[in-house]
Amino acid sequence: MPKDVRSFSEAEVERLVKFYEQAEREILDQLNRALLRGNKTEYLAQMKKNIESILTDLRAGNRTWCEEAIPRVYSQGLYSADAMLKDAGVSVKTGFGAIHQEAAQILAENTFQSLDHVAQVIGRRATDIYRSLALENIRGSVVGYDTWKQVAQRYREQLAEHGVTGFKDAANRNWNMRTYAEMVARTTTMEAHLQGTANRLVEQGHDLVKVSTHRGACEKCLPWQGKILSITGKTPGYPTLEEAKAAGLFHPNCRHAYGLHIDLDEEIEELGRELEQHPKGIESHEQEGYTLKGDVVRNVIINTVGHTKVIVPKDLDATKQHITAKEIVNTLEKMPERLRKVIDEVQILDYRNPDDTYWEKVYNIPGFRSFATGGNRQIHFYENGHELKKHVIDYLPSAMAHEMGHNLDRELGKNLANKVFSAGKDWTEAMKKDYNISKKQYVSGYAEQAKSNLEDFADSVADFILDKQNFETNFPHRADVLRGLGL
Repeated sequence: MPKDVRSFSEAEVERLVKFYEQAEREILDQLNRALLRGNKTEYLAQMKKNIESILTDLRAGNRTWCEEAIPRVYSQGLYSADAMLKDAGVSVKTGFGAIHQEAAQILAENTFQSLDHVAQVIGRRATDIYRSLALENIRGSVVGYDTWKQVAQRYREQLAEHGVTGFKDAANRNWNMRTYAEMVARTTTMEAHLQGTANRLVEQGHDLVKVSTHRGACEKCLPWQGKILSITGKTPGYPTLEEAKAAGLFHPNCRHAYGLHIDLDEEIEELGRELEQHPKGIESHEQEGYTLKGDVVRNVIINTVGHTKVIVPKDLDATKQHITAKEIVNTLEKMPERLRKVIDEVQILDYRNPDDTYWEKVYNIPGFRSFATGGNRQIHFYENGHELKKHVIDYLPSAMAHEMGHNLDRELGKNLANKVFSAGKDWTEAMKKDYNISKKQYVSGYAEQAKSNLEDFADSVADFILDKQNFETNFPHRADVLRGLGL
């Protein structure tokens, strides 16, 4: 955290600490007064009432501090991020929009709840002391004032040792009002500043930050000094900010902060990805508000190959989709003309097929996840970031041919009763004849598991295109049908 910002935060912390010191003095003063004259019930009752009033004022002060200090420190985090971006030569769109307002409000409310815990603990402690003293007063009234002086002395000794404002937290650590308030204030102002910085950087499209370094770092923080972290977890190859926090970085009273880190290699790679979504020599334009699979509306890049449009969202999440427009174009160009004719549009998407749950039931395949789907002269390629990129790209030609097969199946069968060619006589007869040769009802394990002529036809098209000799040997009658269709 920059020195000027740290001074700003320290001032806010000191403001709260002084407020708590005053409240603590007033509470202890009320207790001492009660112990001096507490053998009269009215003084004990007045003590309880006065402490409750002090705690009410404390809660109100907590609320005011949280609603004023936390947004101010959060704003300083925004300003720090703006300065980092400006120093890096990045143009910045400044402002304290709704997202930042909501974030600051949540931080303020969480801080208030932490501070209110103190008031609740002290309130219960004051009530317990009142009840104990009242009981001692009743007992002492039988033997007189000397007995009360002994009681008062005993309570003074206990308060001197433990204090009415002292308590233990869930981790069995000892606190008093001042130390707890100071810890909460330091921790939450640091969190507000860091959160403001992180939110602004992400808002401006930057995900990487570098942790600061300083001498005397504790054992929890030492391994993270100078480390590059991913704020959102979307940048592969870097530990996340949340992982660092879980390991102990940014603990209460921590002095570490972070600043913008620009990965030049990643920027070069990102430029390469952008170029791959605009393949060289291919007609390309952008369109706003395009409706994709599942009625998802996005701004897109449209590349035209012959009559086929290859469509990619402008804000495609490359961590969720390995396939680029360039790879689709290259694969399309290697497919037979007969198959290219049945495809008007290919969509490259960064989300799952909305119909996966339906196909899971239809095919009786638990956890079914579509790699791609084809129909209505379209092909959709879905989220595949969970797979190795090499496997995805290696599988692309087979998947493309398979989905082209589905489209061909529907076009050839549009005038048939079942609306698909694969349910007609020509294909079913070829399947029966091939069974006598291969002893396989379906050409693939996938079609077998799905018990589907549709998948049998689509896999047959893919295998015929990509491994024709082997396919003709095992399934010659299907091969004759496909040749007759112009493949």
